[in-house]
Amino acid sequence: MNENFSMGFNANLAPDAFLKWSKHYLKCESDFKSPDSSSPIPYFLLGRSIELSLKSIYLKSQKQSKVRNTYGHDLLKAFRNLPPMF
Repeated sequence: MNENFSMGFNANLAPDAFLKWSKHYLKCESDFKSPDSSSPIPYFLLGRSIELSLKSIYLKSQKQSKVRNTYGHDLLKAFRNLPPMF
């Protein structure tokens, strides 16, 4: 997503988009029917959902590049640094 894109207004849609996509991954996990019990797919889908949810919180006050550089895919770090209201 291009943070410099502008059409005469300034809107940070990233938090809403990340939360929406998080819900999509969660829905995919709940609908997933594994052909066997050892599939890593449900865990991947849940992890991605959690990651996007956490990042949506940070994106309300930070740019995507900062969130990406600070947390990457480190879910534990992102969770531990949540604001007190969470």
